[in-house]
Amino acid sequence: RSIPTGTVWAVAVTFVIYAAQMCWLAYNAPREALLGNKLVMKDIAVWGPLIYVGLWAATLSSALASLLAAPRTLQALGNDTVVPRFLARGYGPTREPKVALVVTLLLAEGCLLVGDLDLIAPIISMFFLATYGTVNLVAGLERWVHNPSYRPTFRVHWLPSLLGAGGCLFVMLLLNPLATVVAVVVIFGIYSMLKRRQYRTAWGDVRSGFWFAITRFGLLQLSHSQSHVRNWRPVLLVLVGNPKSRLGLVEFARSFEARRGLLFLAQVVTGSWQNTLKFQPTQQKSLEDFIREQKLSAVPKTLLADDFEHGVSTLLQVSGVGPLQPNTVLMGWSDDAVKQAVFGRSIRRILQLQKNLLVFSEAELPPDQLKKRIDVWWRAKDNGSLMLTLAHLLQLSPRFHDHQLRVIRIISEEAGREKTMAAMNRMISDARMDAECTVLVSREPPLAVIAGHSERSEVCFVGVALQAGDDKVSPLDAYIPLVSAMRGNIFLTKSWHDLEL
Repeated sequence: RSIPTGTVWAVAVTFVIYAAQMCWLAYNAPREALLGNKLVMKDIAVWGPLIYVGLWAATLSSALASLLAAPRTLQALGNDTVVPRFLARGYGPTREPKVALVVTLLLAEGCLLVGDLDLIAPIISMFFLATYGTVNLVAGLERWVHNPSYRPTFRVHWLPSLLGAGGCLFVMLLLNPLATVVAVVVIFGIYSMLKRRQYRTAWGDVRSGFWFAITRFGLLQLSHSQSHVRNWRPVLLVLVGNPKSRLGLVEFARSFEARRGLLFLAQVVTGSWQNTLKFQPTQQKSLEDFIREQKLSAVPKTLLADDFEHGVSTLLQVSGVGPLQPNTVLMGWSDDAVKQAVFGRSIRRILQLQKNLLVFSEAELPPDQLKKRIDVWWRAKDNGSLMLTLAHLLQLSPRFHDHQLRVIRIISEEAGREKTMAAMNRMISDARMDAECTVLVSREPPLAVIAGHSERSEVCFVGVALQAGDDKVSPLDAYIPLVSAMRGNIFLTKSWHDLEL
């Protein structure tokens, strides 16, 4: 306990002495002498030679401190392979760093041979100030984020530490702006080099605590704020299974999220608890690696469940934190007759939990054989608002920014065409979207009309009418012919949220 207190007292006494010295010089020496005469203190002192004694004492003190600390520091860096390993070599029972000492001597001698200490001093001062500033910054941030593992013997409020960090930066810029820039570039260069080496460290990272504090504050504020449909954002739960076999699904999920929402990449591992528990870490690690390789902004989720439908319903209830809960489920279409039953039961659970549903069927043809169109088949605002919002998000992505957006509606009577067209144009204008409105008059089954007009559109959104509690009929059986007829990507869409365009 006495070391921190003694250090603070030493700094305080030194500060008083330096401040008194500055005031004494300002009072006793002319401004011209202070600017041009580096030994002005000797000229105005009562006994001038004593100044030389003080300079020698200060120089020897700093030299001895550097002689003891610098080689040991180099040796420690060598042990961590931050610098070449030969610098870590030690001799004798105390592992004296003789190699590091010689390197330190050569560096110091090189600085002396420059012949101009005024050239070296600002650079050395920059790194000293940068070190002090970084220590203050880390101490202040650790205190500010209330890291429970940060338990210093001498406790200080976070504000003085952050003020100290800011003061160091200010003094660096005041002394030499160019040297400050050089020091910062060198520090970030060393940081980048160490980051690429991917060291395993025994200490924590203040950044994780900082982001935790920011996230906690944001979540609490978001929980207390009143939500509005105008501020709706896509929080997608994407059921990927084996993500490497669902790259198309993942890419569309990335486009929908578009840095405006949140993406959960999830997989359900089915089977008995005893059999699946040992696979959970491997599956989770595989999903994390996939997200890293694809450079996705996503949160991985791996869930163990007895069967798929229970896994999906559990995922929807436990994924997310506070208000950041999944509001939309994106899953792939299944043509497997055996899986259709599980597929149907899972959809019912999703609808019972009142989540938006997107069922995706991937294109059979490559993009160059499809028409650059995004078709939204408008039936009513219930599903239409969600489909238009998702189509707009698609157009923001580089892949679809040049695709034509078409909003298409089917009516049964020619007499209503003009009125319907005017209403759709007004809706698109109010929503400030660049889209082409089309009204089709037909008495044919709607799904047949959709298949005929959008068969080769690259993306097609079709709203579906489903009853959450109907267990007698598979929810999407009626759409099997449509999915089979389409050659492009199709999204069967069910919305439980009334969005404001």
